[in-house]
Amino acid sequence: MVGDDKEKTTALIAINEIVLHKLNQAVDRATSDIAQLMEEYGHFAVSGSFLEQFGSTIRLLEQRYKEMENNGVGPLHLQEKKKSLDDVKKKLEFLNSAKENAQKSTLE
Repeated sequence: MVGDDKEKTTALIAINEIVLHKLNQAVDRATSDIAQLMEEYGHFAVSGSFLEQFGSTIRLLEQRYKEMENNGVGPLHLQEKKKSLDDVKKKLEFLNSAKENAQKSTLE
């Protein structure tokens, strides 16, 4: 009986790991989709409300990155996500700069 319980426990752990891995993959794909959509939307608008939403999404991506870091995701995967996050941050900085320049030029 003890052997059966141990086998069941081992099987349940393996199933949980598979499910967790698949969920992490789904979250990673969704995060990448969000980043791509933000980039595409960035080409269409440079309004204040858009920039606020863009900033909120970046904060969400940063939070997800920290969760991945705390959960022990592999360094190569973290490095890839960090580069993607940094790229999106640079785009936000560019959009903020463009907005400021547009506001300055309308005041002059």
